[in-house]
Amino acid sequence: MTRTSIAIAAFVSAMAAAIGSAELGAQAIKENKAATPVFDVNEAAKKPVAYWTKLHFPGAKDVPKDEYPGDIPKEEFGRAVYLESEDFFVPEGSILVLEYANAVACYGPDGEKMSIGIKTNYNSPGSAPASLKIVLTEQGVFVEPDGAYMHAGSSQPMKIYVRGGDSFRLTAWRSGAPTDAEAEFWLTGYLMPMRPR
Repeated sequence: MTRTSIAIAAFVSAMAAAIGSAELGAQAIKENKAATPVFDVNEAAKKPVAYWTKLHFPGAKDVPKDEYPGDIPKEEFGRAVYLESEDFFVPEGSILVLEYANAVACYGPDGEKMSIGIKTNYNSPGSAPASLKIVLTEQGVFVEPDGAYMHAGSSQPMKIYVRGGDSFRLTAWRSGAPTDAEAEFWLTGYLMPMRPR
């Protein structure tokens, strides 16, 4: 055998072993009853989707009445506050794959923090919703017409699967300040067919 023939034979053997391992791995996944069943779909079967929402925490000057979100009295400004978006529902018969999140946040510059994330599996019987974090990186303090704000952002790839009939929502905590604050989210991904059980 020539060196070229030996190299080709070794390559073919390695490829056969890799394919065999992949088939064993695929078989193990198929036998896992807890796994979300999906079709092996090509690119044409994937339907691109995008989601956008904003969560706004009003400051003291923006609240027309005596109440703050979450029924916090106006005199208690500075407490931590939590907000959630509406639910985004996944159609029955499909699985949503969230692939990418981009978020921006603006909040008080004097030691305030913000934590944002995704909650999902609200409609799964007997299971608590999963809280998945989107990691913010502080970009610096910027002076705007109505005051100074810390700007933070995230550009995060991910693979989050949400079953048809389930939903997800976007969340934000602020640690507390008398100024207003906000978080804005963009998520992209695709819907694909769910295998019948």
